[in-house]
Amino acid sequence: MVRGARAGTARTARQEAWATLKATVSSNANGLDLLWLASAIATALAFAPINAWWLLFIAPAGWLGVLSQVQGARRVAIAFGWGLVFIAVQSLWALPTFAQQAQADWAAGVAWLIVLIWYACWCALFGWLVGRLPATGWIWAVGAASGWVVVCWLRSLGAWGFPWAMLALPLARFPLLLQPAELGGIWLVEWLLMLWNALLVQVWRGAEVRAWAVPLSGLALWVGGSVWLWQQARATPLGEPVRVAVLQTEYDALRTLFSAQIYDSGIERLLEQARQSGADWAILPESSETYFWASLIDRERLRQWQEWAQRYSMHILTGVTRQHGEHGFNSALGISPRGTWAFYNKMKLMPFTEYAPAEPIAEWLKVLGVSRRSLRCGERVHALRLGKEPPVGALICYESLYGWIAAQAVRDGAQWLVAITNDRWLLGAGVREQYADYSLVRAIETRRWVARASTVGISGFFSPLGERWEAPGGRPYVMTHTLYGSSQQTLYARWGDYWGYLCGLLYGAGVVWRVILSARARHIPAADVG
Repeated sequence: MVRGARAGTARTARQEAWATLKATVSSNANGLDLLWLASAIATALAFAPINAWWLLFIAPAGWLGVLSQVQGARRVAIAFGWGLVFIAVQSLWALPTFAQQAQADWAAGVAWLIVLIWYACWCALFGWLVGRLPATGWIWAVGAASGWVVVCWLRSLGAWGFPWAMLALPLARFPLLLQPAELGGIWLVEWLLMLWNALLVQVWRGAEVRAWAVPLSGLALWVGGSVWLWQQARATPLGEPVRVAVLQTEYDALRTLFSAQIYDSGIERLLEQARQSGADWAILPESSETYFWASLIDRERLRQWQEWAQRYSMHILTGVTRQHGEHGFNSALGISPRGTWAFYNKMKLMPFTEYAPAEPIAEWLKVLGVSRRSLRCGERVHALRLGKEPPVGALICYESLYGWIAAQAVRDGAQWLVAITNDRWLLGAGVREQYADYSLVRAIETRRWVARASTVGISGFFSPLGERWEAPGGRPYVMTHTLYGSSQQTLYARWGDYWGYLCGLLYGAGVVWRVILSARARHIPAADVG
């Protein structure tokens, strides 16, 4: 009995200390500001090149906890501030890229500031959405996670959408926890991550040890489900083998002198290396065809690529820029050793570089590096088919950020995927690592092999299980691997971004529940209150 009394006293003391700590932080405005500021910085450090991905399981909770404590305009302002600090730290590695594109150093700073404000405004919208939910409970946690996914999904839509800095992306360094992406895409993993952090806020609000039961049970379900999905994917019968070489074509240095003849000779050497490695396919990056085709079919250049495919007895897939009247296309060209060919035109154009704003806005923004002419997007996503080879889906540059493009290619019959990109304009290892991580996410979402070919890196292969093989960056290199096609379709490949719509419904249900609770409270007689 004495031992039990002592244990009860110790437990009470811990509860009182915990309550005192919470009261101190919650009642101190400076403490709240420090909490959300630390949360923003720590969350950003989870991304490449720091790769402290484990911070994702605690850092966002600080921000959510602050949002649950404050009201009205202050909540929106804190959400905006968190987004501003987070994206500033997360995108710091991209500053050299802005400087390269802009016409002046000050213009690079302005362009970066615009991006920071744009992202922070989305976070401010999330802060406003949180204010519409019930104040506490698991409904608040589900609603907050769902509201966050809705905001992320909305900022990916339209011609100006840009789904960069998804909080789930750093889990590409620990891909076991990304396995649920085959069910609902990266949106489902984003939701699970934010739900965990929102449940941590509920633990913070409670002083009892049993408050940990719900979040720990949820985490166990996430991990257990991920292991089961990984095992199921691993047990899936292998499809037709495809021996593929990715060709990294350039040095990571400024071009001081360029000769098309010398460049073509370099391509021939790389193709010869690919053939010697036993490759059946050679994948070249976006912009590997240095000539700008003045028409949809440049017969002379097409014959050159056909001759290479025949000489080396390989299927070749490369990036080509083509002109049709007043419209240009960023395309992927596939050629078989027999000379047959097929094109895929890029569907999702890069805002401000391939898709320009209307005049006179484009003229005003040209100092920031904004293009004044737009390319034209393709009519639909489709797989490339060359003879009896397994159909392949092409993701050109920026398209690898969008899961729905890979999913549509798979629905059209793609048994494996390629991501071709020109990363020369992306300066710095951090931003290139983050960019390449999306290829791993696409591989898990669709359970398809992804071969990634970049001009200067990161080039390599990403397996349906989340494994990766990367070539050394910054110099010409040929890397060869055996891939396996697949005709099976994941739930995400079949249904696409349905989880974004579902989160909208879940969030709406949370708002309706708050309205119901408010109506009930107004009808409770004053004598019964308390």
